[in-house]
Amino acid sequence: MHLALPGEFNILNALAAATFAESRDIAPEVIQAALGKFTLVPGRMQRIDEGQDFIVIVDYAHTADSLEQSFTVYAGIKKICLFGSAGGGRDTAKRAVMGAVADKHCDHIILTEDDPYDESAEAIAADIARGIRNRPYEFILNRRTAIQKAFSMAEKGSVVFISGKGDDPYIMGPKGARIPWSDAKVAHEELKRITA
Repeated sequence: MHLALPGEFNILNALAAATFAESRDIAPEVIQAALGKFTLVPGRMQRIDEGQDFIVIVDYAHTADSLEQSFTVYAGIKKICLFGSAGGGRDTAKRAVMGAVADKHCDHIILTEDDPYDESAEAIAADIARGIRNRPYEFILNRRTAIQKAFSMAEKGSVVFISGKGDDPYIMGPKGARIPWSDAKVAHEELKRITA
């Protein structure tokens, strides 16, 4: 069987789906054909390509484990990692843990806004930074500006990870504000700008 989705976690998910399908008496050749056609889950390890010489990945990863799984797909390759943990007012204990995961896998870390809600985006980023001990990092709270900086730092063959939002269509701000957003769309726009 062929699976176009990268990463061991996608293989395990596909095996689970195939096993379930087989338990419902779906023929192996039908399962094989279906998995072969499955090329994209929007916002999950989604590769963004505008002809640049580095890899750009948009992924929903917003827990320490999901970040770990995403980063290990490109083990041994220089990584610039951009993320902002989970939304404001949520599990604050995981923030430093996520910083530690990035510290383990990333060559440079950019901490940015995600869904701050009524919490300070600066405070969320500072909580994440407590887990970063060895790698250089910076705060760029405007997410588009952070993406621009990550692209400007990328080298040929390196990977830029844009994590946390996936295909979520909004950045959630204070007092219920919903700011239209798309990591993939912004990444395409900024890549077109630099490759033009």
